[in-house]
This record gives sequence, C-alpha cells and structure tokens, in this order.
Amino acid sequence: VMILRFIMTLQSYVVSSICTMQDQEDTHWSQMVESVFAPKFIG
Repeated sequence: VMILRFIMTLQSYVVSSICTMQDQEDTHWSQMVESVFAPKFIG
C-alpha cells in the first residue's frame, strides 16, 4: 500500500510540474515516466 501511495504521489507531482511549465523537455519527461509507470499499473 505504501509503494502504491508513493507512486500515486510521485505521478501527481510529475503531472502538476508538467502543467506548471510545459517545455519540450517536460513533455519528453512525462512520456518517459508514463512508459515506466504504465506497465506497473497494468501488470
């Protein structure tokens, strides 16, 4: 439960940071984060 909560907190932090400053690097960063975290939620 702690790990899942940590992942959700980290994901919300990343999303908020991306919404704050939408640079090309942040977009690439968000895509990389999604590619890393999406399989963990699915699997």
